[in-house]
Amino acid sequence: MLKCAPGAPRELFRDLDSWDLLNLRSEDILEIPDRLAREFGISSRFLESTMEKYIVQSTGMNTLNANWGVKDSPKFLIASTKHYSWPKGVALAGIGSDNLVNVPVDKHSRIDLVALRHALDHCLAEHQAIYAIVGTIGTTEEGAVDPLAEIIELREEYQKKGLSFLIHADIAWGGYFTSALRDPLAEWNSQWPVSSSSTTEGAQDASTFDRGYVPTVSLKPYTIHQLEALKGADSVTIDPHKSAYCPYPAGGLCYRDRRLRHLLTWSAPYIQHGKRGEDIGIHGVQGSKPGAAAASVYMHHSMIGLHNQGHGGLLGEVSFTRARMAAHWATISDCSTPYIVVPFNPLRFEESPYSADADAVESEKEFIRTRILGRSNEDIVKDPDPGVLAELRSLGSDLNINAFVCNFRLKVTKQKNLNEAITVEAKQRSKLGSGAADPDANAKEEDGDGDEQWEWVVNVSTTTLRKPTTSTGVYLIAPPRPILAKIRGRRRCSSPLPS
Repeated sequence: MLKCAPGAPRELFRDLDSWDLLNLRSEDILEIPDRLAREFGISSRFLESTMEKYIVQSTGMNTLNANWGVKDSPKFLIASTKHYSWPKGVALAGIGSDNLVNVPVDKHSRIDLVALRHALDHCLAEHQAIYAIVGTIGTTEEGAVDPLAEIIELREEYQKKGLSFLIHADIAWGGYFTSALRDPLAEWNSQWPVSSSSTTEGAQDASTFDRGYVPTVSLKPYTIHQLEALKGADSVTIDPHKSAYCPYPAGGLCYRDRRLRHLLTWSAPYIQHGKRGEDIGIHGVQGSKPGAAAASVYMHHSMIGLHNQGHGGLLGEVSFTRARMAAHWATISDCSTPYIVVPFNPLRFEESPYSADADAVESEKEFIRTRILGRSNEDIVKDPDPGVLAELRSLGSDLNINAFVCNFRLKVTKQKNLNEAITVEAKQRSKLGSGAADPDANAKEEDGDGDEQWEWVVNVSTTTLRKPTTSTGVYLIAPPRPILAKIRGRRRCSSPLPS
């Protein structure tokens, strides 16, 4: 049997140690039952009955690891922006949340490939096995898309070194955006049906479905590249109740190699399965579940269509609206406003060689104000300047979630530092909450009557979306770590607060 590294000598399974067995390629593992049946005539029924007392479903994780000399449990590697269900899932599976390793993210909240490579190097050096690397296509808070294509390339690289693992794509939120990448089938008929109750005189021939003028915007090239890489993942989870707008509790688990589903198989012997032998909940952790959700998903797929003229078109329209909202968040504040709004995702000039040039960034904001804001959808789409749509397309996250930081400007003396300013801000909010009528008076009382100026204050202590803490009803959204450096590096605004 070949080890996972190409060119390695052929060895019998019995001669492989635990490390080699833990790093066999998934396709080689899944091929074992077929090879036994094909080469030695061993039936699947006999194999199942023989192996039952050895498999993890029977022995449990501790006994299995002890039998094979596995000292450290294999790990899952996942971005720190993971969905909350991941630690819960590995805990329920008996793997333990400690074996779910958080990998840092970059400034876009995507898994950091440099940090991931360091983690893989460590696992290889320490002979630490890996269950899988999880790539998320659309994080729930930031709309970030992990670099799945690069993760797949990393697996090929490390398999040559003797380290193999599965790749799972969590596309619960972003999976349906693949429908924007495919054209409808030739037989798809986009027509309004003629009502059966129409009279001959009033009836009209079925006409081509006119979607009206609702503009769409295509996905970012980076996002498209990662969606196209889904075919290389071993498994994906997808939730139609999210971006497919289907009812709860619709959800799906899909495998690239259908034989993977046999690794978790349970039967309900008291249920009649019919001639096809289909079972209820046989290939998953769930048992009985309602069929209405699955029926609604099937109807949606059949009626709307999973292509760019169907559901993909709907998501394109949503993306257009999301981009227009992002344009507002990017330009809503300036040196004259008593607050600051900073989008989580940087503008194009903030990522370019001109990122240190505040004037270049302000020029981009002015372009957004004059060429996007205040114009109709049709005007924007029909603008002969391709830079308008290019700018609109670049705004916001990888997948339809706009995150931003919002805070107020606080009057402080030049001598006060940021920590002191935050302390003053907290005291002021406390007084506002207790019914103080004049916030300016409170500020003067706290700050003194020295040389004063207005500075931006970032609430660095808040980590989640909080309920309004002042009578203004403004939500305070604090940034993850990557954006703090960006905010701190911005030019401060010292113009006075408007009267």
